[in-house]
Amino acid sequence: MHWFRHFEADEGPIDPGIAFFSADDDREIHAQLTRGLSDRGREEVLRNAMEIACRPGDTVLQAGDGGRFMGFVLDGIVEVRVGERVVAMLGEGELFGEIAVVLDANRSADVVAAVDGTRVLTLSRNCVKRIGRASARVQLWQNISKVLAIRVNRGNE
Repeated sequence: MHWFRHFEADEGPIDPGIAFFSADDDREIHAQLTRGLSDRGREEVLRNAMEIACRPGDTVLQAGDGGRFMGFVLDGIVEVRVGERVVAMLGEGELFGEIAVVLDANRSADVVAAVDGTRVLTLSRNCVKRIGRASARVQLWQNISKVLAIRVNRGNE
């Protein structure tokens, strides 16, 4: 990520449709992931997050890829697709891709932007590893576990 910042410093701003997450964003849209973290812990998690502006049909995560990234929806809607079948639609504040990250496994579904104005935030597994305080890492994994447990519970209803 540092190479990108150096490139922009040398060449001037570019708009690839991807940007580092703005820490001054006061919305708590990432609350599912960052709930219970101190301001410092939240900053450590989001420091290397990448914000992606999507067009309808853009693939955010692809089935078969390794589980290095997870994300959540800042604005808009993403579809979770297995083959051509839409198995879930996720909106603002919802987490996706966490199963492959937790299991360190290949993805079983595509995540595709569904509407204009969709913005997602992606976080790498390394974002989690870089969190300095063990208590913050534990809180983050508890938050991810809670999201997974809620999904399992919904599937059993």
